[in-house]
Amino acid sequence: MDLEKIVMFTPLPPSKTGIADYMVEVGMELEKHLEVIYVIADNAPPAEYEVKNGTILSYSDFKVAEELAEVPRVYQMGNNVQHEYILKELLIVPSLVVLHDYSMHHLFAELTLARGDERQYKALMTYNYNEYGEAVAEGRLKGEFNEILQFILPLNQTVIDAALGIIVHSYESFYRARKVTDHQKVCKIDFPYNQEQNAFLQGSVTKARQQLNIDEDAIIFASFGFVTPPKQIEFVLKALSEIRDEIPSFKYYIVGEVSDAVPIQQLLLDYELTENVVVLGYVDFEQLHLHMEASDIVVSLRYPSAGETSAALYRAMGVGKCCLVFDYSSYSDLPDNTLIKIKLDTFDVSELQRTLKHYAHNMDEIVEIAANAKQYIDKKHSVDICVQQYLDIIKQFCTTNITSK
Repeated sequence: MDLEKIVMFTPLPPSKTGIADYMVEVGMELEKHLEVIYVIADNAPPAEYEVKNGTILSYSDFKVAEELAEVPRVYQMGNNVQHEYILKELLIVPSLVVLHDYSMHHLFAELTLARGDERQYKALMTYNYNEYGEAVAEGRLKGEFNEILQFILPLNQTVIDAALGIIVHSYESFYRARKVTDHQKVCKIDFPYNQEQNAFLQGSVTKARQQLNIDEDAIIFASFGFVTPPKQIEFVLKALSEIRDEIPSFKYYIVGEVSDAVPIQQLLLDYELTENVVVLGYVDFEQLHLHMEASDIVVSLRYPSAGETSAALYRAMGVGKCCLVFDYSSYSDLPDNTLIKIKLDTFDVSELQRTLKHYAHNMDEIVEIAANAKQYIDKKHSVDICVQQYLDIIKQFCTTNITSK
């Protein structure tokens, strides 16, 4: 198929979702090859992205654009209500889906239970898990439900069945999806990193810290992204509190909006870390990367995982940062010499303590790991590689003869 134009259903900045930033990185490269029509939600804020080859439409405007009805489309699907309109359109017109989160349970719970539709939630659980799903749903309606089940039970069969093809970014999601659908329907592509986005970086840790007014002599630990309980921030605080007198002067920057489910200020008081921790909240794309550049160790401990690939992790590695992760889920995809991996254990902080203390006293090892990380991302995850994979898969799964169910 001669591919000249694509419709991309996706959030865009300033929507506070990693998928919006991801789409800018991919879109900048994709537009070099074809015209891209971006479709955003009707209630989304005005998009802050300068399209060079294409346009941005609201969902309502797209629906009346008859000339676009048969243009191949891609759905960027995430696990939150910002993607409700995308799910709606996917169920009308099946096409290629990028499954950013393997679990869709949080999204479907918001679309059903949060709106008082218990019957539909029970039907979805039954469709996905038969009698077991029905029993779990009935238990939840009675108040008998452990939140971790939203990670264990992905509730994504509706999305998988509707998709003509599925793109994922991790081996874990790849093999899990192949267990529940046609193998040939599932494709894994490299998670993209776009160097062009980093023109504003200062070129060194020292200059980045000067730009941000950060202590040049302190060790800087940092965590990035929306702060929720699975990000294990309390786990990190506990470890730091127990080794603070055993390592050089340090600061821990928490960069990202903080969920109400994480009582961050109380935690800082409990662990007596108010002087060591800086909670920045949400920052824009440029500030995010400048703080990555200014960091020594980026701590990215996530459990449980919804099957997502951490964009913040890949960006930090691309900037040339030493990152610390649990050896678990999509994090296990990365070579051991490109980051620090510790065993998954969210109860015992002893290994995290030992690890942080070791690297705080061996900064040369941090520099070596950071260099390996950047080299690996440049070689394996450059956005041009990802976009070529996109183009090949779009040609494979999408046609100009799109018809409704």
